Amino acid sequence: FMDAGETAAVIGQVTSAITTVYSYDYRDLAATDNAARGLVTGKFVDEFERVFGPVKQLAPQQQAVLHTTVPAAGVILMQGDQARLLMMVDQTGTRGPGQEPTGATARLIVDAQKVDGRWKIAWVSPE
Repeated sequence: FMDAGETAAVIGQVTSAITTVYSYDYRDLAATDNAARGLVTGKFVDEFERVFGPVKQLAPQQQAVLHTTVPAAGVILMQGDQARLLMMVDQTGTRGPGQEPTGATARLIVDAQKVDGRWKIAWVSPE
């Protein structure tokens, strides 16, 4: 049996974290970088740096903006301070001076860990 309140908390907090970590605007990449660091933990700290490093290099050149939403999410497993979620993720963006549209949809498995009372992203993998 799942605790309804804790289930809602993990879904809400991890959804917010995913939208923050996977969204950026080339005009203020530092905002994404700073916000994301408070939302990730464990192995995903290094993974975020590995993935976001090239974004910091290329996004200004490409004038890239990416907006991420999570239209659906559910808890697969929750034990103590660990949770696993299945999330549908939509990404839309623009690139270049002509603001060429981009877009993608993915299903992700997100491992979360509760740290100091808040759920953080511990790992993300495609489903």
